[in-house]
Amino acid sequence: MYLPPMYDPDFHTPQLIEQGFSVLYLLHAFGADQSTFASVYKIGQIADQLIEEGQIQPMIIVMPDASSIMLASDPLKTEKGGTFYVNSDLLGRYEDYIVQELMAVVDSNFHTYLRRPQEEYIPDPRYRAISGLGMGGYGALKIAMDYDTLFQSVSAMSPFTCFESFLTRDIIDKVFQENGIDSLDFSYSAYK
Repeated sequence: MYLPPMYDPDFHTPQLIEQGFSVLYLLHAFGADQSTFASVYKIGQIADQLIEEGQIQPMIIVMPDASSIMLASDPLKTEKGGTFYVNSDLLGRYEDYIVQELMAVVDSNFHTYLRRPQEEYIPDPRYRAISGLGMGGYGALKIAMDYDTLFQSVSAMSPFTCFESFLTRDIIDKVFQENGIDSLDFSYSAYK
């Protein structure tokens, strides 16, 4: 997680009305994890510089990990794979994790924008965005479409939107199994 330089953890009051920091949910690529944004892409240093130069507003950047599955082609199980941020009986409920758990934790524990209609604190979607790279781009698009009132902005960098070129037999078999399709059924309707 990235907190802007002016974020004061001692003055941490999550429920200040009409005040707070915008939140960007930044989803990582296949084969990576949340640390890739800090170690490879230097998100913290770049955000600090852009804030200092006045090019972006101070914001909280949340980078969740969705790399819990290892590649089926890796016998030693040392290479990270990915979950595409979807709900899956085999891999986990990653979309629910982002939308129902992570966002609630961020809004209740960090100084984000909240509204207070009728004595109830509600996160303000005008100050929330989702973005991602590769697998994370796909996840950002899917989550934003499934929950179209949660985000003011969505962006996807090189998202996977056509899967035929990278699906392996192992992955196809797992998808078939998860959806109750006979793995020997190769008809177009079953594949789709």
